[in-house]
Amino acid sequence: MLDFLRPTSSYLMLNAYPFFAYIGNSDQIALSYALADPTAPTVVDPASGLSYTSLFDAQYDGVLWAMSHLGYHDIPIPGPTSERNYGLFYPDEENVYDIPLTVVEVGSAVSNGSKVTVVAGAPEPAVAPISALTPGTAVVPTLALTPEPAVAPTSAFAPEAMLTPTLVGQTWCVANENVELERLQAALDYGCGPGGADCGPIRKGYNCYDPNSLFAHASYAFNRYYQLNARRADTCYFGGVAYVVTQQPRFGTCEFPSGY
Repeated sequence: MLDFLRPTSSYLMLNAYPFFAYIGNSDQIALSYALADPTAPTVVDPASGLSYTSLFDAQYDGVLWAMSHLGYHDIPIPGPTSERNYGLFYPDEENVYDIPLTVVEVGSAVSNGSKVTVVAGAPEPAVAPISALTPGTAVVPTLALTPEPAVAPTSAFAPEAMLTPTLVGQTWCVANENVELERLQAALDYGCGPGGADCGPIRKGYNCYDPNSLFAHASYAFNRYYQLNARRADTCYFGGVAYVVTQQPRFGTCEFPSGY
């Protein structure tokens, strides 16, 4: 399949289901880990050394690693998408099941034994404005299981990292200074090792060694890997320890490349 996708410049659609992995291995996988709960226990990949608190992230990285190992790192994976309407409608948009599916239908449904009959023409329930919410009413945000690389504000950079203006359309990948040092080091080791990034300039005595900090060195390695892989968004994640920026980072006299 990958041999077909590459010459046609097509995307690989990844249909990851943490639920199925959990339900078949619930004696080994914590429910909080499958649900991407921030309090989930950390799971360390013995091969890469990367740490995960989300089963979805581990599944996604596993696919990327497998594709890269087989030489298909250039095939993009889009996302996220949704199956929320799958199996509910026929091609002519007629309902497959005799159940209410919209706010109007739910509000006007009449119980009929084991079935539900929808009363046509019922008025749509009114939605209260935000100002009408009583004090203390919380609006719960939707949980996004596929994190997208965030564009961080300049304040998120360490004091030693200065931003310089750049041309529109160029992007770089930098490390997240707010993650555990162990995760940052593991991701750095991957980028400079199996990832294939050229990390020579951050060795002692070379032009990007200073400032000698894990944050600066990891940022250089992550960006090298990101640029090497055609600046695909999924190559600037590293298990949640990196993100994309639109201004060129500069650590001392070290310049970050923006393309190969």
